[in-house]
Amino acid sequence: MKPAIFPFLILHFLMYLPLSAQTPVHLHHTGKEVEIRVGEQMVTRLIFPDSLKKPVLYPVKTTSGIELTRGFPMEPRTGDRVDHPHHVGIWFNHGDVNGLDFWNNSDAIPEDKRNQYGTIVLRDIISMKEKKGQAVIRTRSEWLAPDDKVLLEENTTYTFSAGKDFWIVDRKTRLTAKADSVTFTDSKEGMYGIRLRQEMELSNTKPARRIGSNGRVTDQPVTQNLTTSGSYLTSENLTDQDAWGKTARWIRLSGNVEGKTTSVIIMDHPSNLHFPAYWHARDYGLFAVNNMGSHSYDKKAARIEYQLIKKQSLTFNHRLIVQEGFPPRPAEIEDWYKLFIQP
Repeated sequence: MKPAIFPFLILHFLMYLPLSAQTPVHLHHTGKEVEIRVGEQMVTRLIFPDSLKKPVLYPVKTTSGIELTRGFPMEPRTGDRVDHPHHVGIWFNHGDVNGLDFWNNSDAIPEDKRNQYGTIVLRDIISMKEKKGQAVIRTRSEWLAPDDKVLLEENTTYTFSAGKDFWIVDRKTRLTAKADSVTFTDSKEGMYGIRLRQEMELSNTKPARRIGSNGRVTDQPVTQNLTTSGSYLTSENLTDQDAWGKTARWIRLSGNVEGKTTSVIIMDHPSNLHFPAYWHARDYGLFAVNNMGSHSYDKKAARIEYQLIKKQSLTFNHRLIVQEGFPPRPAEIEDWYKLFIQP
């Protein structure tokens, strides 16, 4: 074998190393939830109770059981911010669909304002399958107007895979117009996001309303926000506050939780509309990729308006990785990204 071939073989091996030590992923469906386990550890649940305005993955944990998502409003705990009650776990929706806000809807919306909001209802678990190193859930949901008119049918495939210190969810979302016309209008409120706990927030200079150790909500001064340790890194080598409102192929958010370094990585796919997308990457724990927002972030960018007529479809592909241990370097993330776009 010629020596020149060795670097290629080494790179090829390293690209596939993250998936070489696969860990079994198991599914368990009871009532209005499906539990996802990596080995013996529950890492998340797909939940769709009547109290939520969309199906979500909640909570989100590492493979050793460290919880990364904010507990409020589902399971409030000390240190949680009490803003944005619609930020629960991992979700997919948008802030302006036929003039309706699907992003901000929650039980906190006053009765006289609910005609401005849309709801996503999971109708069917179409199938669940476990295979070597993977588990797949296929669902059918409906995007509803306040009068229960169906605007969109959503067919989503969640593919879970895992290794020793990480797990991945690939989400393929196909939206099909059921109404005569469905229009997505430019909004910063979108689309595929996660809300993380206090330790994954970025350091900031503003007080925050949080749940104190006594269980009461208080305005905590900045000096009590010292447990925040989050830091963003984008595929374009932007960091922290500079990540918000910029385009990128992927973003990594890392922080220290319960004495361990953890990372959440979200990836946008080249097949998605308006790739590379803008990012709604806030300092307070909200982390989202938005394929239907541009002018809302950058006033120099063209305003997005995308219309589906009845029976037309639009598909999005996203990957989210939860990893425990030293944050993966950009070159390592690029290898994972290559596996995502060229599986």
